[in-house]
Amino acid sequence: MGKNLNVNLPVVNGAPKGNYEVLLNFVVNSNGEVANVLASTNPGYGTASEAIRVIEKGPKWVPAVQNGKKVNFYLKQSIVFVVDK
Repeated sequence: MGKNLNVNLPVVNGAPKGNYEVLLNFVVNSNGEVANVLASTNPGYGTASEAIRVIEKGPKWVPAVQNGKKVNFYLKQSIVFVVDK
């Protein structure tokens, strides 16, 4: 995720110094594919759309296993953009 995330996006969009946390909610299905990615927080400056893009375009995840079977599961992921200039 770190390789594909544009960490300078808030700076380019004029964000003042600070931390900008985006909380994402999504489902990882039994095949490891990500679906229904939504940002439950949006601090602005393009951070939410960039965080969603990185999760959606990233590699497959390891699916959850319950009773020996791969299952869909709901996940929350936080991504923090730091502007220090």
